[in-house]
Amino acid sequence: MAIFNRTIEIKTTTGINIHNITPHIQDLITANPIQNGQALIFSRHTTTALAINEYEVGRYVLLRLDTAISKGDRTYNFPNISVEHVLPQTPPTNSDWVRDFPTQKERDKYIHRLGNLVLLSRRKNSQAKNYDFDKKKKTYFTTDKGISSPFVLTTQVLREEEWTPAVIERRQKQLIDVLKQVWHLN
Repeated sequence: MAIFNRTIEIKTTTGINIHNITPHIQDLITANPIQNGQALIFSRHTTTALAINEYEVGRYVLLRLDTAISKGDRTYNFPNISVEHVLPQTPPTNSDWVRDFPTQKERDKYIHRLGNLVLLSRRKNSQAKNYDFDKKKKTYFTTDKGISSPFVLTTQVLREEEWTPAVIERRQKQLIDVLKQVWHLN
């Protein structure tokens, strides 16, 4: 049995920090000759939570946020609720996305951030394309009858004129502040 031990260092600040370590893990796995096996991820000297399945954990967190922001007024009658990235994971090279997030490194920084995620019905999400922000808002963040999304988090995005790093940062902070209250983390 072969064992490879590698260390990833991530600098954090005080308070709650959320870091996507998936690219680091993928790089380490790709660099090793092992074709099958297990990856054990261990964090020393910290309190850590690892989100293994972005859709399950992400959907739970987003639904919890949506319920908190709506003060429990919303009910969800969808058999399948999915997570949508406002800034798409693979934006077209000639898109506004690439203009507003000019480097791959910058896009990677924001793609999976809480501030960039919304809820959609699975049917809407399966139709979603990598459209620019204005078209995406009109096409996917409203219902077929032109009504705002039933999800408060998604409706909040409709109020934005543009989707830039500054907007994602602001929204990220607002959503984390809500989670701190909901989970009594203050």
